[in-house]
Amino acid sequence: MKKVLSIVMVVALAASVASASLTRISGLGIDGWMIEDDDSLVMYNPARVVDYSDIMWGEWDDVATNGWGGLSGNLGLMDITGALFVGQGYNGAIGNLGSTASGTDVPAASWLPTFTSRISLSNVNEKFDVILGKSLSNMNAGISVNYASASNSKEEEIISVPIATSDTKTEEDFSASDIGLTLGAQMSDMGSFSSVDAIVSLNMLSAENTYTRDNYDGITANKYVRDYDLTFESDNGMNMGLMVRGIMDKSADSKMLFNLSYDKEDISSVSTEKINSNPTINDDYADAGDTNHVLTREDTTSEISLGIAKNKMLSEDTLMIAAAGLSLETVTQEESRDIKKVGAVGVQEEYNREAKTTQIPLNFAIEHNISKVLTVRTGVNYTLYNKETVTIDNPNGGSSPTGQEDDEEINDNATGVATLTMGLGINPVEDLTVDAVIEQGVTGAGMLNQLASQLTATWKY
Repeated sequence: MKKVLSIVMVVALAASVASASLTRISGLGIDGWMIEDDDSLVMYNPARVVDYSDIMWGEWDDVATNGWGGLSGNLGLMDITGALFVGQGYNGAIGNLGSTASGTDVPAASWLPTFTSRISLSNVNEKFDVILGKSLSNMNAGISVNYASASNSKEEEIISVPIATSDTKTEEDFSASDIGLTLGAQMSDMGSFSSVDAIVSLNMLSAENTYTRDNYDGITANKYVRDYDLTFESDNGMNMGLMVRGIMDKSADSKMLFNLSYDKEDISSVSTEKINSNPTINDDYADAGDTNHVLTREDTTSEISLGIAKNKMLSEDTLMIAAAGLSLETVTQEESRDIKKVGAVGVQEEYNREAKTTQIPLNFAIEHNISKVLTVRTGVNYTLYNKETVTIDNPNGGSSPTGQEDDEEINDNATGVATLTMGLGINPVEDLTVDAVIEQGVTGAGMLNQLASQLTATWKY
């Protein structure tokens, strides 16, 4: 009967279809690499799936109103362990395509996404993850593939009987996708380290939107003439992430974790806007009253992070995690608008911005087993140091300072903001764990500014 109840509870949580348990990590307020052992590690390193076979996950996140989950098990083929997760909310970079630099005078592609009824880029959420892992002589190796996409097409006609001037035909197409590949290895006994995780991840973003509108001209041309021709497409390279994590055993109840990661993200894009003010006279979008320009945005981010964490069992029932890190991030944005019409040909606005940010984050967390049934968790993370240096080159002026070149601005905020998190773990029956989190964001003045809940059920079948 207990098994039946366990199945019902887990399936109920995963019914909205769901990925691995991240609630314990959220309750502790830490990054995933900071904990030595947790089933959520399969989402960072696919080789870890070998250690977490025969598990079913279901998660519900109140903030995103999103339920998702999955399961793992031995495939019975070459001793390979596999896992499938579906429905996890997409949090990748597609939604940032087309975003503008702070302070720019280069206009945004205003027609996207509100100009038409197309799906917003941020609504890409049809995501699934497939993970495969295999144990070798002194290591585990794994591979994961994830895919998220969204698309929409629409054709609309407003035609009078008989046909009349200003009748319209519109056609729009939207498609966006994110394909990810992760290769991982978990190696044992590597010099001073008892365990080393090495991960390489690659992502390819793609987005292509088009919109056209034709108006019927019954006065001059007696035909449909095009007055809107709009396009948007990604123009980015491969996004890449590298991560190495080592675990050093200081004693049976004390571990030191060292982490090094590098991430590179490219969300560059190109959009064209052609709007004909009088298509019955000229259909080449070159008249003074027409709109005919190309918006080019090159937008890349690179980040190097170093971290060290200590996992210490203060007692048989109490785990302490303390961590510190150093993050160096560079964001480079180069934007321009190239106009192609009478009286205004060439680059009209140009804006280049580079922001370099240095941060030193600190984390402290405690997990205590009150009983065999109940575990409590709490954590605090605080940014000890936060400095941003911004360099702007704006040769064309516009709404920003005219002729602004290599203007440097330093934002030094060393006070930081502390965030307090709290969570619970419950083991109502054997092999079933339910984790819950109440997350409270606390400002430096001690004011509550966020309240969120998250729930995960994990069943070992």
